[in-house]
Amino acid sequence: MKIKNYFSLLFILSMTLVGCKNKEENIESNDTRDPQILQVYAEYKSNGGNLSYDEWLESIKGEKGDTGDTGPQGEPGKDGSSILTGNGAPTPLLGNNGDSYIDLDSWDFWTKINENWVKQGNIKGVQGEPGEDGLSIVSIQKSLSDGLIDYYTITYSNDTTYTFTINNETFSAMADVNNINYLYGQIIKTDKTASNINFKWNEVTSSFSVTGTASSTTFCDFVKCNLPNGMKPGGIHYVRFVTDDTNVDMRIIFKDSNSNIINTQIFNKDGYVYVPTNAASLVCRLFVSGGKTVNAIVSQYSIYRYKPEYLNEIYTHGCPKIIVFKDDDTANDEAIQRYRDACLHNGVVGSYATVADRITRNSIDVNKLLRFEQEGFTVMCHCNEHATYWRSGSFDAQSQREDMAKVIRTMRESGFINYMYWQTPFGSVSEDILHLCRSYGFKALGTKMYANSVADAYSHIENLSRYNLVSYSMKETDASGYQTLGKAKELIDMFASSNGGVLVLTTHFADWKDLTWDSTLDENGYPIGYERFNELVQYSKSSGCQIMNFADAVAAVEPYYID
Repeated sequence: MKIKNYFSLLFILSMTLVGCKNKEENIESNDTRDPQILQVYAEYKSNGGNLSYDEWLESIKGEKGDTGDTGPQGEPGKDGSSILTGNGAPTPLLGNNGDSYIDLDSWDFWTKINENWVKQGNIKGVQGEPGEDGLSIVSIQKSLSDGLIDYYTITYSNDTTYTFTINNETFSAMADVNNINYLYGQIIKTDKTASNINFKWNEVTSSFSVTGTASSTTFCDFVKCNLPNGMKPGGIHYVRFVTDDTNVDMRIIFKDSNSNIINTQIFNKDGYVYVPTNAASLVCRLFVSGGKTVNAIVSQYSIYRYKPEYLNEIYTHGCPKIIVFKDDDTANDEAIQRYRDACLHNGVVGSYATVADRITRNSIDVNKLLRFEQEGFTVMCHCNEHATYWRSGSFDAQSQREDMAKVIRTMRESGFINYMYWQTPFGSVSEDILHLCRSYGFKALGTKMYANSVADAYSHIENLSRYNLVSYSMKETDASGYQTLGKAKELIDMFASSNGGVLVLTTHFADWKDLTWDSTLDENGYPIGYERFNELVQYSKSSGCQIMNFADAVAAVEPYYID
């Protein structure tokens, strides 16, 4: 009974206090103030206090105390995570726990947990709807009817075609060297027997029969002359050679001004002949290797001028104008880095001609070049060694072949993807080099622009041969010589007003030692670099020509090549 009365008393007292509180403050039941503080305030009011709640709360605050002692040092935080990228799945030693990894081949997304990479999914979006194809040239097919008229058919991407004809012309009469009266494109009208092979001229059919089994290698010369007018050194011309037996071929031999053989090119069907830059004369001969049995009729045997009318027809059907920037030799890491930074500062990507021996000797950082390839630069082949067997006059075909085999192996084993483009050392070119380029499967061959004037330099661009993409090499300064910035601008102007093709502008950043490199970063984080190179690139961009790396330029002009 006493316990019951005690709780009853507490209940009545609490109701009295609450009622007083509500009466004095008119506090709503949903008041959000602390109930315990309100109860103390109610007691204050019941004892005669006359301050409002806020005034009373302010009056009981004490003075601000002194600052407390500094607490102990907290535990170090965990390392921040990183997002890594690469080609293929991540290796176990790559990264730290918490890091993420994106496979750029498959776009799989990985996270490293407890020292193991765990695949989380794939971030590649859904394939979008195909866009409409732009009209482009798919192929240009040629058939030569009678040696005088070429028929060309252009096929476009929408399956429409366009056909045009070109009237060829042979060169004028050649000099009489051996007191034999013959014209260019005609067989010597005399018979010859050598090594059991009979070479016999047929006046009625204007053809040449070659019969027998050769006891040893033999030949019959039918043209010997100085280089004809119009057969331009450094140019490419069309060869017409028709025979019903491939055991006989035609060989075109070029000699220099001292009658030394500098180049031999072999044909057992139609093709293109490259004229060496130092050629002064030529010999055309029919050739049979030892042990071969032949029963051949040679019915056509001419070289035709590569006429500008062909170029005009091709160019007027959409051939692009493309400028390529290329740096040669990959001499050291600083030059490689500077060239990349200089290109990206100007908003373009360029190309590297790689000396492979510097990769195998670890004198350059191959991983740097691999990264730059991923950024869009073409990392192409140059040579394994800058040896004398690449220089004109000291050519060694076997050494060249062994050198390039090493280059291809090094580039492949290093992990490069788009490297089957070749810039020859010293810009050299010969029939052996052209044959080596084709036999190894290179997609294009870069050579040097041997020229003494802008007009002469521009004429080299016109031949549209994938195996003779000539380049203009700009030197460090304009102190002397032809390879200056001013001449480069003249060449760009001439190229921009042309009908199309590829112009390669070459530098050697490793040799630009006397120029000031401005390391100030632009808004994108790239050094401003060499003002001379910036001026070259910006002038090229202002010309209206497209800027591409070497590989993309070759692909863009693919339908227009003559070979």
